[in-house]
Amino acid sequence: MEKYLKFVEGNILQFAPLKCIDHVLRLDPFLQFVLAIGINILIVSLILLYLFLKKRYIMKRMDILMSQKMNKISSLKKSCYRNISLFLLLSYPMTSKKIIQILPLPGVCVDMCFNEDGSECISLLKADYSIHCFTARHNVFWRIAAAFALYPVAFPLLLLIPIYKYRKSNPDKEEIAFGIRVFFENYEPKYWFWEIVEMYRKLVLISIILLDLPFGSENRYLIAVIAASVSGISYTICRPMKNKF
Repeated sequence: MEKYLKFVEGNILQFAPLKCIDHVLRLDPFLQFVLAIGINILIVSLILLYLFLKKRYIMKRMDILMSQKMNKISSLKKSCYRNISLFLLLSYPMTSKKIIQILPLPGVCVDMCFNEDGSECISLLKADYSIHCFTARHNVFWRIAAAFALYPVAFPLLLLIPIYKYRKSNPDKEEIAFGIRVFFENYEPKYWFWEIVEMYRKLVLISIILLDLPFGSENRYLIAVIAASVSGISYTICRPMKNKF
């Protein structure tokens, strides 16, 4: 299952949008937001449901010993916890983007004026200029998105707790430790937190591009380049990965 979850990172709908099949299937930013949240909930729920049903099936088997059942259940939990961790890691950047781009934040909406004094202006969603901001439909969706507004910032921060707790645990004995290893197994022990740094780096770049930040829109891409350069320099100095290139 792990190899299929990696397709999430590429966001297949970006490469093959449904509107290419039929314009009726076009996904505007509102529907993309609902789809992103829905897929996160659906995938995690399906994996947990599979874990529950498979565990019951194993326990009801009469042809194997209890010790074998426990080993099978342990392996099952490891696989499911790892797949959930991997999915959440890969889906984080795209989910954060879909949330941010419909919230009423500076830069999400763009004012288009038809005269010089600015008396005749309309506000359009930057993610899709065919959508007017602050209409009844937009108000419904941004309020829903507001319920998930803490996700981009809080999710990586909350991950620090289980990562710190299980970073030195034996993954062969603790199923959760095996699943959480997705977030730090490729890094040196002293840089167990580096994946969280990477998640925030992606969030910063997304925010710089999507939002109208105080340093001005004309300097937006310059700041993005500087942020990426600082990240690259930090990576070069610290060398957090286990496998050096």
